Amino acid sequence: MTQESDDRIEGVRKIRQLGGTEITVAGRKLGGGTVILTSKNLTLVPAYGIKQIIALRSIANVELTSKELIIMSSDSELARFGIYERKDGEGWVKDIESTRIAAERRGESIQDELSAVTENPVPQWVYLAGNPSYPDSFATALELKPNGLWLSASVPPLLISYSDIDGFELIPSKQLTATRIFLAGPLLASAWKKMEWYLSIRYKDDAGITLSLLLEPTIPKALEEFMPALYRKMREARMKQSS
Repeated sequence: MTQESDDRIEGVRKIRQLGGTEITVAGRKLGGGTVILTSKNLTLVPAYGIKQIIALRSIANVELTSKELIIMSSDSELARFGIYERKDGEGWVKDIESTRIAAERRGESIQDELSAVTENPVPQWVYLAGNPSYPDSFATALELKPNGLWLSASVPPLLISYSDIDGFELIPSKQLTATRIFLAGPLLASAWKKMEWYLSIRYKDDAGITLSLLLEPTIPKALEEFMPALYRKMREARMKQSS
């Protein structure tokens, strides 16, 4: 799903964002992640690893296949990422081409485009497993909206009402079950031998089925700030229901 925004920071405007997509840069597969098109560059944020930025003026051609969008320079492939609906792919092609033309007219250097950033921070969480609708991992933010918990990079969108959340817990890597490792795939399996902490959020979906999302924080501060805030939201929702 494509999301649009009019946020502007130092002339940088976010045009499109796609989460939960497979990313490849210069022939190297980076796994699941998020792709953001701004008015000055194309930013690829993998679930694991360093984000990659492509200047618009370095893009010579955009190719749309049945499953992927391929970004080309004049003599090589710069990057590619998964596109799940033809209409979305066509929208990406149109917007990349129009923003590239606008960049050429502005006459900014490629270095200026590479250094331009939006106000959007690098996501502090990586979704690993837990919902069959999202089989691949992706970097995301967890936003506490007034009406529920929102995984900002999920495709399709995932908004969980606070009243549907049964609870949450911290799970050390040593206690993860074989089933959880299987569901999360090689990304989690590779970290299993290290003592790392994961956040599990139990909730009921729209069919009343209990699921447990498994998420990994990219920085320790994410856990420290998020859990008390989520508890307060859950408590407020339950107090309103009982009153």
